[in-house]
Amino acid sequence: MEATSKSAVAEAQARIDDEVALLKLPMCALLTRRNALSPVSRLPHEILATIFLYQAYSFYQDHEYSGTWDAPPWANVSYTCRHWRDVALNTSSLWSFLFVSPPRWTEELLSRSKTVPLTVHVNQGYWDREEMVFLEKVTRDVMRIQDLSLEFPYKLAKGVFAKLSASAPLLHTLRLGTPALQTLELRGCHIPLSSPIFTGLTTLRLTRYCLILWANHHRDALSNAEDILASQHSLLPECLDLPHLSRLALVAPFSAIVVFLSNVTVPLKTELMLCCLDDLG
Repeated sequence: MEATSKSAVAEAQARIDDEVALLKLPMCALLTRRNALSPVSRLPHEILATIFLYQAYSFYQDHEYSGTWDAPPWANVSYTCRHWRDVALNTSSLWSFLFVSPPRWTEELLSRSKTVPLTVHVNQGYWDREEMVFLEKVTRDVMRIQDLSLEFPYKLAKGVFAKLSASAPLLHTLRLGTPALQTLELRGCHIPLSSPIFTGLTTLRLTRYCLILWANHHRDALSNAEDILASQHSLLPECLDLPHLSRLALVAPFSAIVVFLSNVTVPLKTELMLCCLDDLG
């Protein structure tokens, strides 16, 4: 008897909840119409989206070392009103800033960002399972990553690099930090010589387009190797000091090798291997 009574009460409450929900619909519609009359709602979608992007990018850059978030703080703009939510959800770039987050939000960011290039930062000295799960998910879309910054313990280096073995054609910025890194091989990417990734290296191998990109990035006024050799000054605004290097291998056109060697300092005992290609590589 008591069970029947409780069931009847639950059913009555459910019917009332349904009626309340029906009443909320026209109320929401009226509020949407009212909000549409406010000045901010008359802003063009492009301007509103730019404001959202600026807020997201600023917060992402200022707090990249603060650890993990349960959700991106800039997602709050999508909870303000229906108009803002529509603009936010249709601005794919707003969701392209990825950070260590619960799997649900990582999947949501990858979905909302659609096909736009991704920025991925994991700048934490300690890693646990959450960081590895995050990296596993985002590297499935490595073809979309354009800015990648990782700082990780040396003991995880093998596992991290294994997840980065696929081609990344859009990648233009790469920052890697591991305190005990000693051997580094780069192919087809340009990393500033000021990057701390070079600190402590004992073996460095730079191949083909890596040095071509370096040379072209800094050599606008020099058209051939003779001009480079005739220069009496460092060609780059940044120089690389490798005091611990024991092996250096360079595979690139002669002019690109000259550009690099004119701006790097290594110990006299460093073993040097040079493979000079023609200009076509």
